[in-house]
Amino acid sequence: MTNPLPHIALFLPNLDGGGAERAVVALAGQMASFDIRVELVVANTGGPYLGEIDRAVRLIDLKATRMRATIPGLIRYVRREQPDVLASALDHSSMVAAITLCTAMRPTRFVILQRSCVTACWATGASNGAWLSQALYRWTYQRAHLIIGNSLAVTSDLHDNLGVRWDRLAFIHNSIDATTIHHKATEPLPSNWNRLTITPFILAVGTLEPVKDFETLIRVFSVISDRIPHDLVILGEGSERHRLTDVIVKLGMPHRIHLPGFDLNPFRWMKHARVMVSSSLTEGCPNVLQQALACGTPIVATDCPGGTAEILEDGKWGRLVPVGDPQAMADAIIKTLEDKHLPNGRVRAADFDPRKNALEYLRLLLPDFVPPPMKRTAL
Repeated sequence: MTNPLPHIALFLPNLDGGGAERAVVALAGQMASFDIRVELVVANTGGPYLGEIDRAVRLIDLKATRMRATIPGLIRYVRREQPDVLASALDHSSMVAAITLCTAMRPTRFVILQRSCVTACWATGASNGAWLSQALYRWTYQRAHLIIGNSLAVTSDLHDNLGVRWDRLAFIHNSIDATTIHHKATEPLPSNWNRLTITPFILAVGTLEPVKDFETLIRVFSVISDRIPHDLVILGEGSERHRLTDVIVKLGMPHRIHLPGFDLNPFRWMKHARVMVSSSLTEGCPNVLQQALACGTPIVATDCPGGTAEILEDGKWGRLVPVGDPQAMADAIIKTLEDKHLPNGRVRAADFDPRKNALEYLRLLLPDFVPPPMKRTAL
């Protein structure tokens, strides 16, 4: 009788348009390529990344409209399928996973894939910082057998500020599939934005939420717009759309600053952008900066709590500016536009190889995992 395949379940709220969801969907496909049984368990299948799930990954839809409503279904799933590992990403799903495993009474290993600097998010209001919520998160972290941050800064935050022991912590940067990014970057911009192939523009990508601090970027651009013949494009969707639109109108910039919404293929925008700007108050491991590196797009980013400085190696691959310093951001954007000797970000992007990334995860998730020999490609 052959031994069953190692079984990993990855748990997400949905397949929404955030960097964390896209990273986990990609990780699932990479792990499945190593003859691992991988299942992606979601509260519901809402979101644009459904089409990016690898065919080798089984999708489990719990059909719940709210996270707390997933608990009965997740308990049934764990008891029926008995995965070796249940790995959750995003704060609320981790809390639900911890409650589920305490109730299901199965020897499933609980791993948290931590995608953000927790205390920085609490400080900026990016996550519910009420004392009860914080207490529940602390309880959740103590239930995990292992917590894997997506940057050293994320992991250090858990140790330094929440008292998680180092022997229960690890970190692995997100991966990017540079080949796929290069291919998708060749696709044309949406037809109603074709003019931006000849109009130079500055780009930002991310959810329209306070933690991204796009208002600062908008105000910076309004100040320097008379010095540069560029537009500003902020790609993404979120709760701040109407407020940011009002700011743009009040500044008299509706013809220079654009909010096209979410695009499943941001790489085609990155290819044409003169500069990619991240104005975030905090980041875990900024996928969009890794993607911009793969596209060879020059970068300006806030040196915020989290993994931004790690990805850019303290400014080697892009200019870093202090958080909340509009003058420094303005100067960095101008200098980057004028710089004739920009670094080749594609060199750094090669460090985030997906196969290597998946192997690192499997060695942590499955302590007895032995990588199979490389499969030969048929000629």
